[in-house]
Amino acid sequence: MDVDDLLERFPWLDAVLHQPPVRAAVVFAAFLVVAVVVDVIARWLLRRARDRWKLPVSERVVRRLTNLVAMSFVLAGIAYALVALEVPDPAVATARSVLLSLGVIAWGLQLFRIGTEVLNQAAHGQDSRSWLQSRTLPIFDVVWKGGVTLVTLYLFLTAWGVELTTWLASFGIAGIAVGFAAQETLSNLFAGVFILADAPYQLGDFLVLDDGTRGRVTEIRLRTTRLLTRDEVEIVMPNALMASARVQNESAGPSRRERVGVPVQVAYGSDLDKVREVLLEVGGRLAVFVRDDPRHGPMVRFKGFGDSGIDVTVFGWIADPAQKEDAVDQLVVAIHKGLREAGIEIPFPQVDLHHRSELVLRAPTEDPDADAP
Repeated sequence: MDVDDLLERFPWLDAVLHQPPVRAAVVFAAFLVVAVVVDVIARWLLRRARDRWKLPVSERVVRRLTNLVAMSFVLAGIAYALVALEVPDPAVATARSVLLSLGVIAWGLQLFRIGTEVLNQAAHGQDSRSWLQSRTLPIFDVVWKGGVTLVTLYLFLTAWGVELTTWLASFGIAGIAVGFAAQETLSNLFAGVFILADAPYQLGDFLVLDDGTRGRVTEIRLRTTRLLTRDEVEIVMPNALMASARVQNESAGPSRRERVGVPVQVAYGSDLDKVREVLLEVGGRLAVFVRDDPRHGPMVRFKGFGDSGIDVTVFGWIADPAQKEDAVDQLVVAIHKGLREAGIEIPFPQVDLHHRSELVLRAPTEDPDADAP
């Protein structure tokens, strides 16, 4: 039995359905049923796809996506119900714009959250060779949010019938003006993108700048990099300077271990074999130096002949660059004590002054009174 047969058998039903409020309620109810069915099917499909392809999608993301789809059907049901209610056309057009605006804003806000959550899960779930990692996460997060914002704004204005051609031309001219006015800011932003992507340094690394400033990286943003020195002073460096400067990363390499060296001089009359023995013993006693690898034991190297004595450098390995200042302090004290106890002289700069007297002899002149006053 089709719909026409049903209406012929029950004439009262045809009369009821021809009333605008009833038709609007039936249309809205039909869209509600479709929304519930689509919500169930969408959840099942998303879960199957997530489990099959190991997608970084949590159950919360699945619920948000399906709720957005269901909400879209509900808003569409309201729009068609207004048409069935025989509302005047201007009011229907305004209501459609309002409903479209609500749907666009809801989708934009939820996509903000969904994208951020998916990117976070993907960044922390991949290996170190993946293009999406913790250090590159801010780049993709900013690109995602910027794209969603632009699309949301475009659809919102389109829903109200705004002509965008003139606006886009104005934005292009304004963008050129802003680009010239904010060259330094843009250079810092681009440098920040390259730093995050290339990762010459990471959070927690110890950096030494061109001017000798040394500090631990506490934060890497798109515009600036922040360093914390041992004096608990925070230094904010523009990323454009960090990208163009020569930066020494003490934490990079196969491991975080670092070799520390302290130069010293011994007198020229010292027994160099004894000097080496004493300094090796001094370095081996310090607890700050690592001892788990023979290759990283203390080392003594004679560097050359100085003005006041023979130049020597004592080396040792520390486990972390954060220990450098403490290691240098302990090593200087230990070298001084060790050489003094062994009777080895640490010379200080000396200058020898030689004075030479000269007797000036003059040849006799023919006139004995020539020199007389």
